[in-house]
Amino acid sequence: SDVCSSDLMQAVQLGLHRGEVVAQQAVDKDPSFAEAHAMLAYLYCMEAANFDTNAGKNLQRAEQEARQATDLSPNSPEALGVLGTALTEGGHNLEALKVLRRATQLGPNSEFAWDMFGYACHYAGLDQDAEQAYLRSENLNPTTPRIYWMHARMLLYEGRTDDAENEMRRALAVHPDHFKVTAYLGSFLYYENRLAEAEPILTRAVEMSKSSGDEAPALLAAFVYAARGERQKIDPKIFTYRPENVIDGDMAYWVAGIYALLGEKDHALLWLQRTIDLGNHNYP
Repeated sequence: SDVCSSDLMQAVQLGLHRGEVVAQQAVDKDPSFAEAHAMLAYLYCMEAANFDTNAGKNLQRAEQEARQATDLSPNSPEALGVLGTALTEGGHNLEALKVLRRATQLGPNSEFAWDMFGYACHYAGLDQDAEQAYLRSENLNPTTPRIYWMHARMLLYEGRTDDAENEMRRALAVHPDHFKVTAYLGSFLYYENRLAEAEPILTRAVEMSKSSGDEAPALLAAFVYAARGERQKIDPKIFTYRPENVIDGDMAYWVAGIYALLGEKDHALLWLQRTIDLGNHNYP
């Protein structure tokens, strides 16, 4: 399964690189083509968020291209949405909120704009605004599993754990074999202190995700093991991560939480500092 995971992630990264080449060709042919700059920015953002290699440089390039797109088309919700995404990933919450709020005003039916606005609100600790933004995005496009778990996470941060759990159970009724929906259900059960119920669900999510390359299920499962002091059951790869190589604020927070639960305070503090540096204040 490790080989499959590695092959899949290489294929994903190759796809992103090919997309970047095509978008760059479009920009070269017509430097005034705002949508091409926005697409190039989005691809660099996705690569930075999902791959450690050159993540910092890719994020800088994403912001640069997104600013070019908004200079060319200042009223484009798509361009503003991408710029806000890059700013959020870079920890620039105040500017991101301003940019993304404008994106939702200009594109009130843009699920992407509401999605990204919700993420910026989440980082800034504006949980009610984040929950409402994700609810809006979910209503605009109820077919996307990700929106359900993002909305449910905001419900969790508001202390509405029952609602968060029910949101995942509704999503699972439609997507019964989706590993990430499964993982978040297990995570919410963990936060309800129902560890015995959470463990088999998270174990299943980890097994289903092995060929995906997605690290979230293993990280979420690690909370259960860390809470019990069962370090040996945690995916050893988690302990190889380095703060300076991670630009995703949620991932940094999760790793910090795992170390904190294990009582390894020095590592926990390093990762919490990285979480703050990345703009993920997530006050709850």
